[in-house]
Amino acid sequence: MLPPHLYLATAVAFHGTETGGSITLSSSDPNSAPLIDPAFLTHPFDRHLAIHSVRETMKFLRTPSLAKDQIRLAAGPKGEGDDEEILDYIRATATSMWHPCSTAKMGKPSDASACVDTSFKVFGLEGLRVVDMSVAPFLPSAHTQATAYLIAQTAGEKLVAEYS
Repeated sequence: MLPPHLYLATAVAFHGTETGGSITLSSSDPNSAPLIDPAFLTHPFDRHLAIHSVRETMKFLRTPSLAKDQIRLAAGPKGEGDDEEILDYIRATATSMWHPCSTAKMGKPSDASACVDTSFKVFGLEGLRVVDMSVAPFLPSAHTQATAYLIAQTAGEKLVAEYS
């Protein structure tokens, strides 16, 4: 018999989504918060992936080796749920993992969606560089920490080479 204070928690996380959010200025006042729209689940593939992932997680939790020790599920869609019921649950409970990136994409000058060049210099401005996860052209399918370190190391090497 398991002690009553043990529990199992599961979570579903999406990396590499098709949805692209936006961040825009709310006013010309630099102290005003920007308007941030992550546009969660607006792409059909992301909705399909979310529904399938939750359904597979629920299936995993019903396997005999886990189900035998369960008393109840603390959260999740009610019953088996059709696609809309599962999607409603996801919309009501989903949140960001707070690893936004790609808001100042690095790219070629010919790329209209790029903001900085490969030396981290902002297009059209003198003396300004961006060196953080915002220059990543897409969210990596992993924790962002290693990518952030690589971006910083690469920028540091470029700055040392430029000013040595």
